[in-house]
Amino acid sequence: MRALHLFRRCYATKPPVAPSKPSLKSLAKTKVNPKVNPKPSDGAPAEATQLLSSAAAQARRASTPIAVRIRRIKSNRDQFKTSLTASEEDTYGRLRNTKPEDDLGSPYLWGKSMYERRSRIRGLKRAQPQDQSPGIINIGEGMGYGDGRVHIVGKRIYLPNFVIQLIRNRTPIDKPYNPFEATFRIPKNLTKNDLRSYLYFVYGVKTTYIRTDNYIGKIITRGHSRTRVRQRYGSYKRAVVGLVDPFYPPGLLEDMTKSQRIAFKKALDDGFSLEQRRQMREEEMILSRKPRTPLGDKRTKVVDGLAISRTKIMKKVLEKRKEREKMIQSKVDELLKDGLIKLRV
Repeated sequence: MRALHLFRRCYATKPPVAPSKPSLKSLAKTKVNPKVNPKPSDGAPAEATQLLSSAAAQARRASTPIAVRIRRIKSNRDQFKTSLTASEEDTYGRLRNTKPEDDLGSPYLWGKSMYERRSRIRGLKRAQPQDQSPGIINIGEGMGYGDGRVHIVGKRIYLPNFVIQLIRNRTPIDKPYNPFEATFRIPKNLTKNDLRSYLYFVYGVKTTYIRTDNYIGKIITRGHSRTRVRQRYGSYKRAVVGLVDPFYPPGLLEDMTKSQRIAFKKALDDGFSLEQRRQMREEEMILSRKPRTPLGDKRTKVVDGLAISRTKIMKKVLEKRKEREKMIQSKVDELLKDGLIKLRV
């Protein structure tokens, strides 16, 4: 099949035409039209067509990869939809044509079953209605297990030996924060199913979709031999997770008031001894520059408040200058008040 494609490319009758690639600026200017669901005709029963809420659908559209958005813009299929996406519509039509014997139902029913199947969690099995054993738990509807009554067939694992780091979503300056998405940095060997099971069983978070991408670290040279190696901590794996319920991360220092910022910093200092750690680092920096005295093995004495860098030296100089100017101004004010001197205008 590969050779056939190459043969067709080599013996094409027309020269290839480079497609016009839309820029990111035009991609950002595409408008959202939420009124796309057709209204039912008079007398016909209204069929549900909305798979996601309007906010969740906007989050799904905004998180679509740029290459997919560009491909949809070229084919004029980048409209805002609360039902199936363009790729899902193509899959639905292909299944109807290739497997006409399967009863897929309407696009809404097929999409609902697909979303439920996609949200399944590893290690669970659907329980029968007549089964009343004590090991059954209820995870709710919409997770791909009917009414939500399931057995835990897998082995429960506590205290996982990996680190999942929650980071803030990448939000442009003129765009609001997307609460229906969460971004994580995960280990490279962690799969989407592992992350979905971890979020649900540990935190009770239900997910709709998970998109992952790998970031490769820079190649640097090291040593006199100029050996080229890759940065150890420069490579990581990112996962963008769609959430069923919105989530707003705790505010940053910039979002707090002055009193809240002071209380937050005080709580951090009391809990983690940040000021003490800073002083220890400065002392170690002084000792590393002059670890020993010429007369023996006595360590250099550390003086509190000693400036050890050019920035701190200039800061000390400016502080002394302000103190001197303040003292001179106070003396001048006293002399003017006593009438010993007069200012000439």
